Amino acid sequence: MLVARGTSDNAALFGRYLLELTTGIPVSLCASSIHTLYHARLDLGQTLVVGISQSGEGTDVNLALKSARRQGAYTVAITNEKGSTMARLADDAFLVRAGRQRSVAATKTYTVQLLLLYLLASALGPHITLASGILPTLMAIRSHTGISTSAPRRSADTYAL
Repeated sequence: MLVARGTSDNAALFGRYLLELTTGIPVSLCASSIHTLYHARLDLGQTLVVGISQSGEGTDVNLALKSARRQGAYTVAITNEKGSTMARLADDAFLVRAGRQRSVAATKTYTVQLLLLYLLASALGPHITLASGILPTLMAIRSHTGISTSAPRRSADTYAL
């Protein structure tokens, strides 16, 4: 299950397609009001819930992630902010590390969110391989943003790209 809002919700839609194609498991986009307004009890045992947020401070997304974790889900945050509420709420965090976002369009963080979802899909599913053309793209991203293009490395339950 993916939960996001705004630009990050568009990244989640892309992630849904990738994850369904690579794992063969249906993926849903969370309607956060199920958690925030209706306080529904869902059986989320054996469910991965990924929260996606540039700032990691969206109240509705964070409440949905917190609720999902309480209901048995394993939670992952994809966010640009290491010390954000979302990064602290989730079991693990993939840090975008795109630097300060200076526009509402969130182009840098959106692009890296797509890349992280691609890497997550490639790690979880046997049906995707890193395309031969992806390495030059990763190198271009690195040279323009200073983002590391190495595989995610676990460090104190936080992953960084």
